[in-house]
Amino acid sequence: MSWFQENYGAAFANPILQSVLIVWGAVIAAKITDLIFTRIFKRIVDKTQTSLDDQILQLLHRPIFYTILFIGFSVAVKTAGLPEYLDFALVGIFKTITILIWLVIVMKGLVVSMEWASKKTTNPLLQQKTLPLFNNLGKIGIGLFGIYFIFLSW
Repeated sequence: MSWFQENYGAAFANPILQSVLIVWGAVIAAKITDLIFTRIFKRIVDKTQTSLDDQILQLLHRPIFYTILFIGFSVAVKTAGLPEYLDFALVGIFKTITILIWLVIVMKGLVVSMEWASKKTTNPLLQQKTLPLFNNLGKIGIGLFGIYFIFLSW
């Protein structure tokens, strides 16, 4: 270990190199997490008879990857020792992109679940005719929460 520190200690003390290593680690961690998540939940989802959970699993696997990736990017930016204004802006952008990704996925999940529920229920409140109303109300609510979280991220 001392040989490693003597020869490479100065190189690994460089914050830019540390940031690059963090980004590489985040990419690898995101991919591994995505694979584990997909495989474990795919086994659970395959045991059910509905297609709703299959569609939701398909929707979730990409935002999980990007969330872990952007967390790694944020840590890398903090480690790089950039000026405060640049650090603040980049981390805010990463948070905003992550929130927007999740907003789109939650809206798609709402549409998928509402369509599935309207086909399965005999409730007169949720029919094909009322589906656009509930989809739009849900999207408005999700959009308001998204705007709130974007404001919080800055």
